[in-house]
Amino acid sequence: MASIVSSYELTQEIVRSRLIDTKASTHIDDAYNYKDFKNFPDNDGSLFSDTFSLASVLVPIVKNSKSLKVLFTKRSKILGDHPGEVSFPGGRMDKDDKNICSTAVRETYEEVGIKRNQLEIIGFLDPIITISGFLVTPIVAFIDDHIKYVIDEIEVESVFEVPLSFLLNPENKHKSNRVFNGKNFLVTEYFYEKYKIWGATAMIILLLKNLLKN
Repeated sequence: MASIVSSYELTQEIVRSRLIDTKASTHIDDAYNYKDFKNFPDNDGSLFSDTFSLASVLVPIVKNSKSLKVLFTKRSKILGDHPGEVSFPGGRMDKDDKNICSTAVRETYEEVGIKRNQLEIIGFLDPIITISGFLVTPIVAFIDDHIKYVIDEIEVESVFEVPLSFLLNPENKHKSNRVFNGKNFLVTEYFYEKYKIWGATAMIILLLKNLLKN
């Protein structure tokens, strides 16, 4: 599928201004997809509860003199959960993490080698619920384009960047049917070069897009 890129460029200043008043949340009621989640086809009532494991991801926006880009990871195919899928760096909150931001920063360093002093946290998106039982808080940060990524090959197969303008362009958002517990659901997907972005990662892109377009 051909990639469509058009003039949806934003400056660092605009992105920063749209995120400046956002706050991190780990409350289920703040979840962007809470209403949809409550209507999810849980046939025997045992699949979900209102208790979730806290997690966070970093949404790294790469600063570039020409245009902003978003960094993604492709998960290792040897992982038990979501092998080979596109994601943002992040994971489950550990007991030693001071807060949900610390989780994203720690996981990002472990997965792709970006240190805390190499990123600037600029804001937060609404948390989302995943069907695997996590309440995920997305944390948006600027990183420089000269960072050398150090990949943990056990967790990450590769990293790649997508122009922010591509993700903001509605022509690049696609829908497809997925079946869960015998019921069809429309899910959002993006196709960039050889990569397919969908699931929780695509939902986070939508959250970012909704915030930045206002």
